[in-house]
Amino acid sequence: MPVPVIPALPPAPSRADSGSVFAEKADAHVAALAGWTAKANDLGAYINAAGEQVATDAAAVAAQTDAVQSAAAQASAAAAAAQAAAGLPPTAQFGQVIHTEGQTNIINASVQLQTGRAYECDTSAAAFSVPLPLNPNVGDFVWLNDHLGTFAKNNLTVLRNGKKIQGKSEDYIMDLNYLNNQLTYISASHGWAIK
Repeated sequence: MPVPVIPALPPAPSRADSGSVFAEKADAHVAALAGWTAKANDLGAYINAAGEQVATDAAAVAAQTDAVQSAAAQASAAAAAAQAAAGLPPTAQFGQVIHTEGQTNIINASVQLQTGRAYECDTSAAAFSVPLPLNPNVGDFVWLNDHLGTFAKNNLTVLRNGKKIQGKSEDYIMDLNYLNNQLTYISASHGWAIK
């Protein structure tokens, strides 16, 4: 339905109008009021109907949002179950508690990485290397984050410590600013997976 348009009223009479002009303007103005009132009522009904439609649409969107959130929760639960079935630890989003190194959790020099820990790595002063745990078990992980966004300038080198990384016998160089990786030990043949 198109938006109803309220027509302009003819000019109203004024005291300056002469008798016959005043009467003509008054008659025309009063005669037009009936049509103007009907159009004003049409516009009011249109606005009310539009408001009701907005309320209906908002309720439908809220219902869809609830359905999406429910589906997302089910997907998260399924992903956690699949990860557990594969023998992998749950990721942090599924409620895993990650230990931190020290009060501020920031390292700026080489330390022996320990499984189940998150490290904020500050290479702003200089590049450095960190060795992965020596004897990891399947599902063990470490989390490394570029604390100040300086990995591109000063790389962090993750030493494989005798195990493979992504199936290769090579150390892993983190060289992108603000890079954040979880390394999870998968198997002797694959070694550490980068996530």
